Amino acid sequence: MRFCFLFLSMVFFTLCADAQFSVQYKYGLTTTDAQDEHSRLVGESEVFNLSHEVGLAYWFKLKERRVEFHPSINYGTNQDMDVTIDGSTKEYNWQSFYLDVPMHIYLLDFEGDCNCPTFSKDGNVFEKGAFVYFSPGIGYHLFDDYYASGSFIGAGDYKVETNNSALNFRATLGMGIDIGLGDLITITPSVGFAYGTAVQRDLLDGLDTEIESVDMVEASNAYTQFLPALRLTFRPDYLKERRGMFR
Repeated sequence: MRFCFLFLSMVFFTLCADAQFSVQYKYGLTTTDAQDEHSRLVGESEVFNLSHEVGLAYWFKLKERRVEFHPSINYGTNQDMDVTIDGSTKEYNWQSFYLDVPMHIYLLDFEGDCNCPTFSKDGNVFEKGAFVYFSPGIGYHLFDDYYASGSFIGAGDYKVETNNSALNFRATLGMGIDIGLGDLITITPSVGFAYGTAVQRDLLDGLDTEIESVDMVEASNAYTQFLPALRLTFRPDYLKERRGMFR
């Protein structure tokens, strides 16, 4: 699966050489029932609640309506924890790869003829740049978790180590605004709320066999994310068009 993402990344770079493309960063606040249970068991207030995503997106739009599509490939990592408390060691690692297809709808200028970047057209920034978006996607996740109940495993102590992967679907709703920094660069802050379908976490199942106080929370669980994001969009194709005009 990772080779597929590498191949798709190469395709993106090839396509972006003559078109509009963007790089983006997302800061995620993640919530799941299983994370709450992990936190209670290991004595930590936060487990996997923070994530960081970086990605590359390609751009195309409808000809007569202000609807844009930004298919993208993203790599995400959740907050890693590698700590030893009261003789117990905990190590958590969650990596994600997403293929997303965001659709931006410019409701205030839906029938406009804007040839993005929007700052090259007449009108105020909010009218031309504000949009709502919907982004369906598929995710591939890698989990690598370790929990040991004592510095030296002995009578009454235990060790749980899991390594598994999972596929799921994620859908995001949000809003944002395009702000032009020049004819070639656009900066786009946005905010979204995402729902991810269940992913299998083996760690909680492993702890369940060792700790009687584990609540009945399935390791295969859905999650939600609050996703503030920032995107930089570049227009090398626009630069070529302008050069052609002066030849």
